[in-house]
Amino acid sequence: MTVAAGLLYVTQFRQHCVCAYRRDGTLVRRFGEFGYQRGQLAQPFGIAYGANRLFVAENLNDRICVFQLDGTPAGSFDGIDHSAPNAPVAPPPGPIPFGLAFADGLFYVANWCAAPDRVHQRL
Repeated sequence: MTVAAGLLYVTQFRQHCVCAYRRDGTLVRRFGEFGYQRGQLAQPFGIAYGANRLFVAENLNDRICVFQLDGTPAGSFDGIDHSAPNAPVAPPPGPIPFGLAFADGLFYVANWCAAPDRVHQRL
């Protein structure tokens, strides 16, 4: 889970979506559905907020999807718009991205398998 713009964003692994909640637990929005296309998710697990976007690690798609805070798809690590301001350097995430974090200008990706963790610097 991650916090952005006063909302708590939580991945729903079995429902293949992301939910945004207010502090009192009220659901504000839900986005994503099962699938392999843009804006669709397949077992989302990790989520992080950085560069004014949400980054969602997917178990079944072996990718990291990028969303605006309102749930609008903004790309993935195999198709992100690198010309956008503060877009992260985004090589393929490796096998099964699991945990995500932004700290001190770096984007961290932990992989589920034995692959080494990766650190990607933002532009």
